[in-house]
Amino acid sequence: MRAAAIGAAAAATALAGAFLALPILALFLLPLGFAMAVWVPAAILHAAVYDAVDAIAKTNAPYLVDLGAPRHASEPAAAAAAAHAVLVRLYPTQAAALDADLAVSLSQVPNGRAKDQGVRVGEEAAAAILTARSEDGSLYRSADLGATWKRFDHGVKANSTMMAVALHHGDPDQVFCVSRTGQVFGTLDAGRSWREDALPAGVKDVYAVACG
Repeated sequence: MRAAAIGAAAAATALAGAFLALPILALFLLPLGFAMAVWVPAAILHAAVYDAVDAIAKTNAPYLVDLGAPRHASEPAAAAAAAHAVLVRLYPTQAAALDADLAVSLSQVPNGRAKDQGVRVGEEAAAAILTARSEDGSLYRSADLGATWKRFDHGVKANSTMMAVALHHGDPDQVFCVSRTGQVFGTLDAGRSWREDALPAGVKDVYAVACG
């Protein structure tokens, strides 16, 4: 990827801060050699930044959407705007801090048409990814410590990103997970059947679940 694209990735990293440090898969080791994984928001963020930058650089195939962006649009501005749009959507309570981070990132890009076009491309890429992935949520299990994976949450329909998984310390067959919007899923028989419970109305932005 060109130097400008590398700079764009750096801009997105600066904006996202600790959020971008999240792995695409959060891994949890279980007894008996099993591992679990849940998709977390960094996957959505990385996809949006990738499509925004690649729409301008045109060096690879798009991940989801081909935006047909102008070649002279600013890649750093596109990356920063894409990251900002995703993070504000996923973490609305952090909007003020994220807005400030975006302003700092964009202040390093010269004002002008290229900057404005880059911001527009980034926002469009984020909107497309968020629309396509707004109902993503899944849980996978590996019996060989990550060499292969199989979906574990049969019959589960998460309406938002799956954020966390919790395991019963005394019974590995009991697994619980939670989506960002407060859906709690649990199995008592190693995934053969699942039960869904919803947290109280109004609960949102859930990031963790515990199992006693």
